[in-house]
Amino acid sequence: MLQKNAGHDSTQRTVLLATVNACMFVFGVILLLMGSLLPTLGVSGMRAGSLGSLPLIGILAATVLVGPLLDKIGAKPVLAVALGLIVAALAVMPSLISMGERAASALAYGCGGGALNTATNALISDLSATGRSAALNLLGFSFSLGAITAPS
Repeated sequence: MLQKNAGHDSTQRTVLLATVNACMFVFGVILLLMGSLLPTLGVSGMRAGSLGSLPLIGILAATVLVGPLLDKIGAKPVLAVALGLIVAALAVMPSLISMGERAASALAYGCGGGALNTATNALISDLSATGRSAALNLLGFSFSLGAITAPS
């Protein structure tokens, strides 16, 4: 009986590790997606620069603010909300007309990305106590692979 549970836990851990790395791959893709999306929005160069920097501000803000939330509710719910925020922000952005709406969407997309990054790092650290550095390196590799495969 104990061996069945150990096998189940190992399988569940492997699936969770693969999911977390897939999330970081997606984050790598979407972080650079703003550059590809800006020309389709028809904004001027200066406004494009502003919109392009807002996700980075969101990432910074979320990275600082999400820590206490991770302690309170855990990484999995934060990860789910972060993915939802990213998807929603990117889905509505092409239909937004005003610069304020686009800015709010870009900031939300960045906040989701920052929360996703922080939650995946925390989850990997929790799941990989003995091989933490190797697991975090793989997570960084997943992000980088996503970034270099992003559409241009």
